[in-house]
Amino acid sequence: MDNNLWLFSSEKIVDRQKEQQIIQNELTSPKSDLTIIYSESGVGKSALTERIRRVSSNMLPISVVTRPENNGDNPVEGTFLADIFNAVVQTMQKKKSSYPKCTFEYYLVHNKDASVKRKSLEKMFDGIQYKEIFQSFGWLFTKYLFSRVFQLYEFNSYEILQLRDRDSMLIASDYIRYVLNSTPILLSIDNVQNMDSYSLQLMTDWLLLKKGGSYLILEYTVANTDDLSSLMDFVQYLQNYSLRIKLLRLPYLKTEDALKAIGFVQSELSDKSAFLPAAKKFYETQSGGSMRSLLDFCLQYSEEAILSELYDPTYDRISSASAECQYILGIVILHGGEIDLHNLQGIVEQSIDPIILNLTSVLNKAETDYGLLEQHDNFLRLTHAQLGDAWNAHINLQRKIDLLVQRNCSIYYEQVLHSQFSSTDRKEEAVLFLMKLYATYSPDKLETLIAPMQTVMVDRVQPERAWEYISVFLQYIQGNEEHFCTSICQLARFCFDHNMYRHCLYVLERLSKTSRGTKTDFYRIYQINCLEYLEEHQRAIDLCRQYLEESNNDKSRYYYILLLIGCYRSLNKIDDIHKCVEQIKCIPNYNEYIEYGFFLRLSETYMEREEALPHVLQSVIFFREHEMEMQEIKSGITYSFLLAVTGDLKEAYRELLYFEEMAVPSHLFQNVFELNKASILLLQSMYGAEVESLLKKSELSTNSPFDRLLILTMQLINYTECASWELAHSLSSRIELLLECETDRHLIAMVSYDLYRFYEKVGKVESSKKYGKIAENNAIWNNTVRNKLDGTINVRNSNLFLNEWVIGFTFFWNIDYEN
Repeated sequence: MDNNLWLFSSEKIVDRQKEQQIIQNELTSPKSDLTIIYSESGVGKSALTERIRRVSSNMLPISVVTRPENNGDNPVEGTFLADIFNAVVQTMQKKKSSYPKCTFEYYLVHNKDASVKRKSLEKMFDGIQYKEIFQSFGWLFTKYLFSRVFQLYEFNSYEILQLRDRDSMLIASDYIRYVLNSTPILLSIDNVQNMDSYSLQLMTDWLLLKKGGSYLILEYTVANTDDLSSLMDFVQYLQNYSLRIKLLRLPYLKTEDALKAIGFVQSELSDKSAFLPAAKKFYETQSGGSMRSLLDFCLQYSEEAILSELYDPTYDRISSASAECQYILGIVILHGGEIDLHNLQGIVEQSIDPIILNLTSVLNKAETDYGLLEQHDNFLRLTHAQLGDAWNAHINLQRKIDLLVQRNCSIYYEQVLHSQFSSTDRKEEAVLFLMKLYATYSPDKLETLIAPMQTVMVDRVQPERAWEYISVFLQYIQGNEEHFCTSICQLARFCFDHNMYRHCLYVLERLSKTSRGTKTDFYRIYQINCLEYLEEHQRAIDLCRQYLEESNNDKSRYYYILLLIGCYRSLNKIDDIHKCVEQIKCIPNYNEYIEYGFFLRLSETYMEREEALPHVLQSVIFFREHEMEMQEIKSGITYSFLLAVTGDLKEAYRELLYFEEMAVPSHLFQNVFELNKASILLLQSMYGAEVESLLKKSELSTNSPFDRLLILTMQLINYTECASWELAHSLSSRIELLLECETDRHLIAMVSYDLYRFYEKVGKVESSKKYGKIAENNAIWNNTVRNKLDGTINVRNSNLFLNEWVIGFTFFWNIDYEN
C-alpha cells in the first residue's frame, strides 16, 4: 500500500451535513457566544470544524492545534493559551496584506497599555535565535520604541513565542481579544479538555468583550458520553460569567455514511469484494464508532487481521513501525502527546541506552513512512490522540520500550532539575514531569521532589495540580508515617503557604499517625491556623484553650495566646483580645521571644491602626535582626497596609514594592502584592489598565476564596469607574455567586456595600436595595462600611474615605511555626 495514502486519509473526508448545518445556522444568526462540540475520541470533531472553516466566507478562520491528549492532564498554566496566541500571531502575519492592523507588530507598536511590560516581551522572544531571523520568510520586526520605555526585538513570526509569566500571558490575552474585536474571526480550538485554569480565565475575557462579530468553536473530547461531569464543570464555569453556550454532541456516523466516507481506498486494494463487508463488520463490532479506527483499519487491512476480536488497527500501525520510531513515539506519549524538540534532543543525547544514532532520520520515518508524528513550530506531536490511547491500551506489549523511555526521560529531567545552569522555567517543567512519572511508576521517589517542589513550583503552576502527586506519596507511606515525619511536615507547610487549608489538615492527619503526632506544637499550630482560615472560628478557639491548658512551657503558651488573638479578631471580640494581650505581657521576658515579632505584627488587632503603625514597623525590624526573611516580608505587607489606610499612600506603595522585591526568590505572596498595589491605586482614583493588569494577575494565582472574592470586587470597582459595563455586569453576577458561599462577615459587609453602590449606579433599584440591606445587617463587622452607611468619616482611617467605594486589602494574621 502507498505510504503516502495516510496523508490523504485524514478526517477531512468525513461528511456530516446535519451537524454542519446546525453550526452554520448559528454562525449566520448567533444566539450564543460559542459552540462546544463534544464526543469521544476519533468520532470526527476536527473534520467537522475543518468543513465549517472551509465554507465560512464571512469570517477569517483560525485553527488552533493543541497537544492531542485525552486525559486532560496539563499542569503548566498558560501552555494552552500559548498555542492559541501563536496560531493567531502566525495567521495574522500571513494575512498581513489584508489585515494590516491585526498583526502582533501593529498591536504592540500602537498599544500604550501599562500592562505591556518590557521584561515580559523579552521573555516572549527568548525562543528566537538571532541567526534564525535571516532564515525567515522575508519579514522581521525592526526595533520599535513605544511609550518611550519599551523596545521590541526582531523576531521570526514562524517561530513560537514563549509565555513565561503572567505578564506575558496578559499581553497575549489582550492581543487575542484585540484581534477578535477588530475583524470577524472564526476561532476553532481543539482538545479544550486540556485547558489549564489560567488560559480558561483569560479566555472568558475575550468572550465577554467580543464585539467584532467573531465566534468560537471548541472541541471537547470526553472519555465516554455516559460521564459528562468534567464537561459540565467546564460549561458551568463559563455560564457563571453569563455566557451563552451551544452544546452539540457529535454522534457516531451511521454505518453506511462511514463506509461511504472511506470508500475511496477501494482502488488501492487487490481484493475489493471482501473489503466493504470486512470494514462494515469492523466498524459495527470493534471500532466503538470511531472513524479514526476505521481509517486505520482501511490502511492496515488484511482479512486475517479482523478474524481476531481484539484487533486494534491503530496499535497495528504502531507495531509496524521500527523500534527507533516506537521509542520516539513512547517519549512523545509520556509527555502527553507533545514534546519540545529541544527536550527530545536532550533525552536522546543523554540516554544511557543510545539506540538512536540519527534523530532526524528517525523523525522523518515516523512522519512520512508511518504517519505517527508531525512537527508543529518547535514541537513534535502525535498525529492523533488515538495513537496515545492505543499505546496505553497495549502497554503490556510495549513494556520493554516503555520502561526504557521512563528511565531515559527521568535521567534527563533529573539532570535539568539539579543543574545550576537550568532556568527556573526548565526546572519547573522538570519537577512537574518527574512528579507525574514517579506518581505513576515510582511513588517511593516522590519524597526526593518535596524540597525542590517548594522552590520550583512558582509562577505557572497551580499548587492544587501538585496535590494529586502529593496524595500518591501519602498513600504510599500509609502505615509507615513514622519514618517520613520531616517530609510530611514539609508537605503540610507547602499546602498552608499556598492556601490549601483543607489539604493541609489532611496532611496533618497523617502526621497524627506518628508516635508524637498531635502532641507537637507544629501539628497544633497549623491545625488551628487552617481552621481559622476556613472560618471555623469557634472550633479553633476551643482547641486554643485546650492546648493552652496542656502547655507546660511559656513558648507554647505564647503561641496559643497569639492564635487566640487572631480568632477573637475574626469574631470582633475586642474585650477577649485585650485579655490575651495582658496574658502575653505576663510571660516573663515576653519581648525576648521570637514570638514577640508576631505579637508586634498583631498590634493591628488590639490597637487603633494609627497607633499600631510603629509597632508593626518594629515587627519588621525585629524579624530583620533575627534573619527571618519570610516573617519580615509578612510584617512588611501589614505595615504597608496600615500606611495605606492611615497615612501616605505613595510611601505605602514604595514599601510594598520593596518587600515584593525581597519576596521574588520565594515566589510566595505574589497575589497579595498585586492585590494590595491595585487597592492603593484605587484609593488614589487611578483607575484603568494598570489596576486591571494587577488584579487579573492576582486572580490568576490566588488559591484563597477570600482573596478571590476581594479581587473580583476591586475589579468591579475599576470596571465601573472605567465604564467597562459589559465586564462589570458579568463580574457582578459572578461576585453574587461567590458571596453566597462566603462566611467571613467582614468581607460580606464590604462586598455587599460595593454591590449596593454598583447597582445604584446602573439603575437596578431592587438589586441595590437587596445588597444595601445585607451591608447594613453586617456593618457591625466592618467599621468602614458602617461609617459609609452613616455618612461619616473615620479620621483614623481617613484614606479609606477618599472615594465612595470600600477598598479592601489583604495581609497576614497567621502565626507561623519556624522550628
